[in-house]
Amino acid sequence: MKALDVLERAISLIHGQRAKDYGDAQASFQRMADLVNPIIKKADGKLTASEMAIVMIQVKIARLQESPDHVDSWTDIAGYAALGAQLAVTQPDKAATGPTLPDGISSISANDIKPHKRDYSQG
Repeated sequence: MKALDVLERAISLIHGQRAKDYGDAQASFQRMADLVNPIIKKADGKLTASEMAIVMIQVKIARLQESPDHVDSWTDIAGYAALGAQLAVTQPDKAATGPTLPDGISSISANDIKPHKRDYSQG
């Protein structure tokens, strides 16, 4: 792949599907900045890895404000949240989790996930 190919693809995306998905670039980037600035300020400009996961979640939230039906953004948030939690809450006695089958699909089913009572304490 040549540099020109990359640039042409980028141009087609920012003037095509990305513009459709996320709206006006100025407004989209401003929503991101508004959500991310408090995180960077609190970190005094020196983000940790787990704070970077929060930043990425905020970026996806900003995009969802424009396109709440964009499934990829919801999926990305779930992934960033899981990785951020893993980074923020270190448990050296537990191995990192991942797909358990060779095809990359987890063997965890909906019946394996049982919420705690405390998860619903706010109604």
